[in-house]
Amino acid sequence: MSVETFPRHINNVYLLMDAGSAILFDCGSGLDSSRRDLALGFAIVRDVFGESARYEDLDWCIISHAHFDHFGGANVLKRESRARLAVHELDARVLSCFAERLVIASKDCDIYWRRAGVPDAERAALLEMYTAAKSAFRPQEVDRLLRDADTIGPGYKVVHVPGHCPGLLCLQVHDVLLTSDHVLSRTTPHQFPQAITPFAGLEHYFHSLSKTRKLEGVNFALGGHEEPIWDLRARIDAIALFHRDRLARVMSMCSSARTVLQVAHEMFGDQEGYSRIMAIDEAGAHVEYLHALGQLRIANLEEVAVARDPVIQYVAR
Repeated sequence: MSVETFPRHINNVYLLMDAGSAILFDCGSGLDSSRRDLALGFAIVRDVFGESARYEDLDWCIISHAHFDHFGGANVLKRESRARLAVHELDARVLSCFAERLVIASKDCDIYWRRAGVPDAERAALLEMYTAAKSAFRPQEVDRLLRDADTIGPGYKVVHVPGHCPGLLCLQVHDVLLTSDHVLSRTTPHQFPQAITPFAGLEHYFHSLSKTRKLEGVNFALGGHEEPIWDLRARIDAIALFHRDRLARVMSMCSSARTVLQVAHEMFGDQEGYSRIMAIDEAGAHVEYLHALGQLRIANLEEVAVARDPVIQYVAR
């Protein structure tokens, strides 16, 4: 079901009807457009496919990961349906302790963006944008914590794939893999530095891509956005190559000292709105990975050593 979770931002939400069970994979953002499109999707399933599918009669909702366009509708879901909520254990805290998560994540972002070179006034604007749509969500307890290789419903298999998000999971449904934001058909999923989000980062993402590529019995996938993926392994190879090429570009940029903000600007140009945040985080994930491998070093180490809140510059070793 195509669901507009934010203005002009479309998610794929999946309804799994099998062996007497009805399971929703993700639940949208909970905003008005998201609720409207979910209701339309259920109506289409009833009218076109002849299934007695009703939102209020769901058995489970599996949250693929704790990004707002995928879990923001959980409050509405628990209020208006009998569905139990299942989330990977590394993301459950985001839902159950949401107020805490929003405060701490905002602080972590502010620190990271300051070190990346983002000026004070711009950081304030980015933080306001980061928290704006999320403030209406209320902490939501989950009914089941999922781990890698767990099964749920009529034997669907959980595949934990940290990288894009700490608790991101794919769900193997017979010979189809629901990949959420782990693998998408056209775009390369957004990456965050571990300095902001533990269990994120390129090192985790590369390992998760390799793990998914080795799954047996599946090569057709459905992502959390965009079109079906007809050759999962080929798409994984393309994504991995894309990031290797991007790492090489960052190394070239850092032939002279660069902040993360400067790398983001050279890589993506001028960005508006939330894309500004995504550009800084994506550039930061690649800089962080190269620094961890020892291929970049801190160029202004003497300044960093004495400054309380330094802007960090990186240069190729």
